[in-house]
Amino acid sequence: MRLSFKRITSARDFLFIVQKPETTLRDVAESAVREIVGRSEVGPLLKQARQASEDAVRKLMQRVLDGYAAGVRGDQACLQRLPARRGDRRIPRRAGSAEDAEKLQNDAQAYRNKAIPEARGEAECILQSARAYRERTIAEAAGGGAPCRS
Repeated sequence: MRLSFKRITSARDFLFIVQKPETTLRDVAESAVREIVGRSEVGPLLKQARQASEDAVRKLMQRVLDGYAAGVRGDQACLQRLPARRGDRRIPRRAGSAEDAEKLQNDAQAYRNKAIPEARGEAECILQSARAYRERTIAEAAGGGAPCRS
């Protein structure tokens, strides 16, 4: 995040109310960006909703800084794309992610198509066993089953 942000409105507040104004500005900026990005969807954030996100970050930062009586007025906040760090083990962006999503969805559908009939067959087998047990128990209770040995 790049800040073209600060316009000092009160030198006294900026220098004496907040202990470390530059650090405070950085921390407030990071916190505001995290909050706005956390509430946003990533796709639109990187493309068409970028300006709206920057405005939301600026407004949130200004509210926080006003609460701190920091003596700073925000003019502009710019979200920057950062280059990927070498050796960064986060999930890499891939051109074929849409195809990967489609493949995963197809795999899930194939599993569903296999698992549901198997589960239904197993359930039917259990029901048939239960019915047979019921019939056998009723027949034995009525005296039609094997003689009782005492």
